[in-house]
Amino acid sequence: MAFNPLLPLDGSLMEAPEMRSQFNGLKTLIDNVPGITAAVVDSVTTLGPGEPATVTVSITGTVLHFSLALPRGADGLQGLPGDPGVPGADGAAALVAVAVPGTNAVGTGFVSFGFAATPVNLGWLTGTRLRAAAVADPANWMEGIVVALGPTEVTLAVDATGGAGSFTGWNLSLAGAQGAPGEVTNAAMSDAIATAIAGTSNNTNSVPTMDTPFTDPVTPADLELIRANYNALVLALRR
Repeated sequence: MAFNPLLPLDGSLMEAPEMRSQFNGLKTLIDNVPGITAAVVDSVTTLGPGEPATVTVSITGTVLHFSLALPRGADGLQGLPGDPGVPGADGAAALVAVAVPGTNAVGTGFVSFGFAATPVNLGWLTGTRLRAAAVADPANWMEGIVVALGPTEVTLAVDATGGAGSFTGWNLSLAGAQGAPGEVTNAAMSDAIATAIAGTSNNTNSVPTMDTPFTDPVTPADLELIRANYNALVLALRR
């Protein structure tokens, strides 16, 4: 029998068949509420700097779907103009990329790259931002500020990476300054997903139904069984 919110009637005696029908009807309604089993980010759209971030959430079956629109960082400041060349002399082209043969692992912190031969007319100084990309797979890279520069190696304070692993042979080149972070951080996104999932109910399959008819009149043992099953139902629904 389906759950009837009008039963039991005010002032009526508690009867086992009616109470059993009400509990089973309520459990059927709860079991039919789908629980969230997974969360998926369907799309991420880049907005202009300063635009408000948006998150669209929908539910398909037991999967929570997110569509994100996140603003990009503002453009970096224009660099200072270089010093004028020596009058009457042709300037040598500055090196904008240098190949280094050593083996390094992708990671943050201080990372040094040794030159195969002492480069001349380098296009950077201490404080310049460089990207080191693996020759074998440029998707694996490190970026950071030059903190030490000598005739045999350059050391970067790496603060951004892509990919993972250890590679032999790197290309060093100038990199632009990082933009300001967007309005939505990874931590904020994780909190939003956790909050959305926490608002759903857990599965109640572990709670048994009360199929055995109670005695009439209801005994203390029957009432204790009702109390125990009610507690089991409440605990199953909690997260």
